Amino acid sequence: MSRRYVSAGRCAWPGCPVTARRDCLMCARHWTALPKRLRAPAWEHYVPGQDLATATPEYREALAAALDYARRANADAGRQAALEAEMRSRQGTLW
Repeated sequence: MSRRYVSAGRCAWPGCPVTARRDCLMCARHWTALPKRLRAPAWEHYVPGQDLATATPEYREALAAALDYARRANADAGRQAALEAEMRSRQGTLW
């Protein structure tokens, strides 16, 4: 039995440097970080081999919702990191 390998692509999660399989939107870590309510529609409307030109509107909508969530989560994490860095720098001036 031979294995079929697919080329890799970059994870669609903003800022993620990890490569994901070509048939996957995101790396496993970020895919599982999505709420199930966003993963389920993507799986429901997924058809192997489809691309943007052949994807159904439902599948495109599911991907758009997943990417919107990823962008918001990434932005929230960035804001939180900036706040924590500011707090650490202010603590240093107090001691």
